[in-house]
Amino acid sequence: MFRSAEALFRPKSIAIVGASDSGYAKRIFENLAAAQFPTDIFLINPRRDRIWDRPVYKDYDALPKAPDLVLAVISESYVPESLAKAAACGVKASIVYASDFGEGNSVDGRARADAIRLICDKGFRVCGPNCMGTVSVKEQLCLYPTARIRSLPSGPVGVVFQSGGTFQFWLQQGATRGLGYSYAVSSGNELDLDVADYINFMIEDADTKVIVCLIEGIRRPEAFCVAAEKALLVGKPILVLKIGSSERGRASTQTHTGSLAGDDQVFNAAR
Repeated sequence: MFRSAEALFRPKSIAIVGASDSGYAKRIFENLAAAQFPTDIFLINPRRDRIWDRPVYKDYDALPKAPDLVLAVISESYVPESLAKAAACGVKASIVYASDFGEGNSVDGRARADAIRLICDKGFRVCGPNCMGTVSVKEQLCLYPTARIRSLPSGPVGVVFQSGGTFQFWLQQGATRGLGYSYAVSSGNELDLDVADYINFMIEDADTKVIVCLIEGIRRPEAFCVAAEKALLVGKPILVLKIGSSERGRASTQTHTGSLAGDDQVFNAAR
């Protein structure tokens, strides 16, 4: 029922696909550099030989080894082919930052989403698309493309937000109020890994004692309820803020992450 987020939160090696001198790739690399590179980092870009005084590889086949995690910082049209190659080379998971994978009802976007689902059916794990990445505080891995949350305090709070922008603001404000964090994820479209999977990972993490979620919609209600019951049994509270209760909110949610915001009465009944 639950898919593993282990390679997403605790990768031993990472490849940045679409490495360049600007944008998300540069910001994430700077986060990793600030943490003195807590894991092996490989750079992939077929148009470059060196970036940041490091070698750049043309494709997955040229890497010294298959990384656990790929950060896909590339245009949406190239993502399905790139992930297929990654999976074939032994990569375990990917974070996909790009959008337009069906959340706007584009025909091409839905086709890209279907292609990613086929890859994931074989055991490859994906965070997103249309997400802002993850933060593994103990591992010093800030894979969110900003410096503002690269130095969050360590602590017992796990965070699962379907909103990437609110995610950053909430983490910052929580830290100023004394919160410390274990793991945090901006889950995006949830074509593969979803809220239930992330909650399950945090339940099984000994350092996480409470889980905070901002939810627009739940894709697998049964799995979510099983995860909630599991959390209750081990004494880990789940605090959930459900948004998208109005008609305007539901329309915004559909175009934002592609999630169908469920009826609030259903959520209230499940509490």
